[in-house]
Amino acid sequence: MRNAKVLTALLALTLSATALAVIGAPAGSTISNTATMDFLDDSGATQNATSDVVTTTVAQVAGISIVPGTPTVYAEPGNAALLSYTLTNTGNATDTFTLATILGGGVDASKVAIYIDSNDNGILDPAERVNTTSSGPIAQEAQRKLWVSYTIPTATLGGVSFDLNPTGTSTFDTAATDTNNTSRVTTVNVHNLDLIAAGNATVTSPGTVTFANSFANTGNVPLNPAVIDFTVTNPGGWAVSYNINGGANYSTPKAALNAYGAIPVGATVTLNAIMTAPNGLNAGDTNTLTTSAYFTAADTATNNYVDESTSPDVITTTATIVKGKGVITKTGINCGADLDCATNAAITSAAPGELLRYTITVRNDGTSALNRVRLSDSVPTFTKFFASTVTTTQPGTVLYSSNGSVWSTTRPLNAGDTGNLFVGIDTNGDGTITTLDHLDPNRNIVLTFDVLVNKY
Repeated sequence: MRNAKVLTALLALTLSATALAVIGAPAGSTISNTATMDFLDDSGATQNATSDVVTTTVAQVAGISIVPGTPTVYAEPGNAALLSYTLTNTGNATDTFTLATILGGGVDASKVAIYIDSNDNGILDPAERVNTTSSGPIAQEAQRKLWVSYTIPTATLGGVSFDLNPTGTSTFDTAATDTNNTSRVTTVNVHNLDLIAAGNATVTSPGTVTFANSFANTGNVPLNPAVIDFTVTNPGGWAVSYNINGGANYSTPKAALNAYGAIPVGATVTLNAIMTAPNGLNAGDTNTLTTSAYFTAADTATNNYVDESTSPDVITTTATIVKGKGVITKTGINCGADLDCATNAAITSAAPGELLRYTITVRNDGTSALNRVRLSDSVPTFTKFFASTVTTTQPGTVLYSSNGSVWSTTRPLNAGDTGNLFVGIDTNGDGTITTLDHLDPNRNIVLTFDVLVNKY
């Protein structure tokens, strides 16, 4: 019986690359799988054998990753904020991705745009600012920058946030998508004030004038007095005080604002500057009050202080001293026996029974009103009152009095009387002549006063 030969066979299995396709292997790649063996035959010689070749083609697998850049971007109302993202094709073949944006509450879709870095330079070039819904072809495992732009509505209040979530979906396999990439646009707090001068004015000496300056909050957050300050220049040294909307007076505008509190968004208050001129100043003297308002805080990423100390809002208000100047003139003529006074001559002498006419004119030749103007004349000795007329360029009602205290629209003297005649103009309509009644600059009152010389 033959002894069986013990055959020693060594089987060696060799894989040509990778046995199975994995993510990262380019789609369409070929995976070859060949096995070999060697053994000793009965004679002890080494023999080799090779298996059939097994070939596998790598299938395309889609994949996408979108990674946000800065999670929050700040921008002012009316400006466009850019949220940046990196889009990576994590699939194993060139793919194109459909782009969209999921909008958070309050986001205006018309103000959203998606931009793609089509030339792969990592920069948003002007030519690339075209709203798109396609990434364009992206190679396997390549990256491309994309941006989502949101223009904040102009009337947005400070600190309001808008959430935007860009999404990408493979056009090869719509199941491959990335939809969890929310970033945020937050509105910058814009602190802005607008100080508007009331204009110039006149004042008597002594006297007080109020400049009603406007102080507006043109930002998108309440104006907090804590971050506002003022600089005041008062070269004339006149007394000055301040209030807001006619409230209590304070020595500085800062104190008045502190007492008032924050000014709401869009509100305008009246910052009154009350200037008091001292006695003894001359007509035409002036004092210019300069007021500067500015923010004491510096700009940050979340706050914009438009008017800082380097660029304050500056207004000037000038008060000019005016004075009333009362002038009175009196002329007389002798009308003779002509009671209508059609013919007249200067009074040099008068005979009994002749008519004398006196014309008394009161004028304000100054630059401010004269108050409580009273014109008076009396029936001369040796004469009797005959008639009178009053004309005036001052709007108001002519009033008469016999003593300068009790006034009426009825003249107290009649033909043949003696006594005094007072005339005034009631400009405030209260039926009497007081300091509330005035004679304006360049206005006059003219009294024509006729008397008859007594006969024997």
